[in-house]
Amino acid sequence: MGLFTKNGDKSPDIIYTQEFRLANGARYLGYTERSEALSPEKENDLQRSENVQNDPDVPKNYKGYLGYTDRKAATKMEKDLDDQEKGDYPTFTQGAYELSEKQHKELIKNLKEAQKNKSLLWAGVVSFSPEFIEKSGLMYDDGTVNQKAIKTVVMAAMPDYLEAEGLNSPETFWWGDIHLNTNHVHVHLAISQKKNTRPLKDGQPKGMFHTKSIRKLKSAIHHQLANEKSRVREIALEKSLDYHKSVMVNMAQRIINQDQHTQQLLLNLQETLPKYKDKRRWRASNHSVDFKESRDLAFDLVDSLLKHQLFSSYQFYQESSKELDSASRESYGQHIKDTVQPRDEELRNRLVNLLFRDLATAERKGKLYRKDRLAIMEKQGTDLNKKIMDDEVKLLNELDAKSSEAKKLRIRLGLRRYYLKLANLDNRIADLQERIDGLKQLDDQTKLTPFINFFQEQQLMAKLEKIPKKQLSISDKATLNRLRAKYQDVQQLPIKLANPENIAIRKAQLAQEEQLLKEYPNDPGKEFIIEPDTKVSEQYQTQQMILDLKQRIHQNNQLSKEERQKTNGPLFQRLKRLYKYKENPHDHKAQQMIKKYQRKQRKQTRQHRSPLMSHSVIGSFTKLLAAGKTNHAKARRAMHERLDRDDDLEREDELERHEELRH
Repeated sequence: MGLFTKNGDKSPDIIYTQEFRLANGARYLGYTERSEALSPEKENDLQRSENVQNDPDVPKNYKGYLGYTDRKAATKMEKDLDDQEKGDYPTFTQGAYELSEKQHKELIKNLKEAQKNKSLLWAGVVSFSPEFIEKSGLMYDDGTVNQKAIKTVVMAAMPDYLEAEGLNSPETFWWGDIHLNTNHVHVHLAISQKKNTRPLKDGQPKGMFHTKSIRKLKSAIHHQLANEKSRVREIALEKSLDYHKSVMVNMAQRIINQDQHTQQLLLNLQETLPKYKDKRRWRASNHSVDFKESRDLAFDLVDSLLKHQLFSSYQFYQESSKELDSASRESYGQHIKDTVQPRDEELRNRLVNLLFRDLATAERKGKLYRKDRLAIMEKQGTDLNKKIMDDEVKLLNELDAKSSEAKKLRIRLGLRRYYLKLANLDNRIADLQERIDGLKQLDDQTKLTPFINFFQEQQLMAKLEKIPKKQLSISDKATLNRLRAKYQDVQQLPIKLANPENIAIRKAQLAQEEQLLKEYPNDPGKEFIIEPDTKVSEQYQTQQMILDLKQRIHQNNQLSKEERQKTNGPLFQRLKRLYKYKENPHDHKAQQMIKKYQRKQRKQTRQHRSPLMSHSVIGSFTKLLAAGKTNHAKARRAMHERLDRDDDLEREDELERHEELRH
C-alpha cells in the first residue's frame, strides 16, 4: 500500500467534519501553510475522525486559519499544473488551483472584513482513507498525490453546497488546502462571508449546516474521485434501483390503463377527490383534512400494487436499496443513516402521484370530451340518442370486454346515459312547473292545492339529482334521501332500498295523494295531476302493488340462493307485467292482476268492517221494532239496501274470478 496504510477493515473511504466559530484574529490562514506538516505521520482510524477538527495548532481567528491551512509543512506546490494554473500559494478556491500573490492578499482582505462584521467562519475537513486514495488512482507511482484531481472535484462540488445553505451570494468566499502531513490525505475547507446573509438566531447568524447538505457534498466528492472500477458495485446497485423503479412505474401505468379492477378502484378514488381548481394539489405531499380520504385510498391502492402486480420488481428494488446502504457505509462510515425507508417512501409517493396525475389528466380530457359529445347529443335529441344507445349496447355485447374498442364504447354509453338522465330531469322539472302554474292559476277553484307543495318538492329532488354526488353537501344528501323516500318513481326504486321503512313512507305519500283525488273527483285541478281518462284507483293501486312486490323480494333476499331464486322468480315476472301495464293500460293480464289486488283490498276492508256491519244490522232490526207502523216500511228498505250492497260486491268478485279463470 506504499506510503499509506489502512488501520481496521471498517475505515470509510471519506470522512467530512465541519465546525463554525466567530474569530478575532488572522492566524488561521497562515496556520494552514505551516511547513512542519509536509511529512506524513501514522494515525489510527479513531484518531482520524477526532484529529480532523481537534488539531492543537488550529488558531481561533480568521486570517490565522488561512495561515494554518496553507502552511508549507502541510501543503505542497503541485508539479502537474501548467503555467497558467500555477500560483504563489498552494491554497485553492473557485477557479484557481493555486493562489497568486494578488489573490492571496484579496483573500486576507476579505477575512479582515468578515472579522470586522463578525461573520461566521465554517471550518471543514475532508479526510480520505489510504485505501481509497490508492484504489481511486489518486496516488502516482512515486507516492505523490494527484492534488489537481482532488481540487477539481472540490471546486465542482462547492457551488451546490453553498447554494443548499443559502450561501450562494457575492458576499461569500471560500478556500481550501490539501494536507499531506498525516496518514490520511485531507482537505481543509474554509467558508466565510464579508457581510453575513444567513438567517439570524438569537441575534447571531445561523451556524449549523443541514446534514443533508453535508452528505451531498461528501457523496459528490466521493463519486467524482472514485474511478469506475472502484465504484463498480455502487454503480451496479444504482442502475438496478433505477431500472426496477422504471419498471414499476411503467407497469403501474399499464395496469391503470388496462386492468378493470384497478380502474374501478380508481373510480372509487375519483369519487372522493376534492374539487380543487388547481389539480396539482392532488399530490402525496398534501396533508389537508379534506384530502385525507383520497390520500389514504391512493396509498392503499399503491400498497396493493406493490404486494401483487409489482411484487417481483419491488423485491429486487428493496434488496438493491439495502445493498447500496451497505456499500455507502463502507465508503462513508457506519454513521450513515438508513436510506431504505426514505427511498421506499419516495417510490410510493411517486406511484401515488402517478395515480393522481392520471386522474387529473382523465378529468381534464374528460371535461373536453364530455363537453363536445354532450353538445352533439343535445343536437341529436333524446329519441335518436335512445336508438343509438340500443345499437351501442348490442355492439358492446359482441365485443371483447377487454378490448380498447369496448372500453371506448363503454365511455360513450356512460356519457349517453348521463345525457339522457339530464334531459329527462330537465323535462321533469319543466313538466312539474307547468302543473304548479296550472294549479296556481285556478286559485280558489281547486281544493287540490297540496299538490303544489308535492310538485315543488319533486322539482327540488330533480335539481339535486342533476348534481354529481361528490359535489353534494351533507345537507343536500340528507334532503335528497328524504325526498326520494317520498317521491321516487316506484319502478326506479332499487330492491336493496325496498325495506319496510322506505316502503311505508312512499305508500303513505301515495295514499295521501289518492285520498285527495277521490275526495274531489270533479275538481278542475285534476287535469294537472293525472292524465285524462285515468282511473285514480288503478293508477295508485298499480304503484302500491309494485311497492309490495319489491318489499317481498327484498325480504326474500335474506333466504338461501336456491330458496331465493324459487320464491322471487314469479315475483319478478309479476313486476315486469305491471311495468308493461304502466306503459300500456290495455294489457289484459296486468288488468287481471290489478283487479285481483282490488278484490284483496276490498276483502280486507270488509273483514275489518264485518263486526261493525253485524252491529249495524242488529241496530237496524232494533230500530225497526221501535219505529212502529209509521216508519216500518222506510226502515226495512234501508236495511235491505245495505245488505244488497254487500251482495253486489260478492257477485262482482265472483264474476272477476270466473273471468280470470277463462283467461
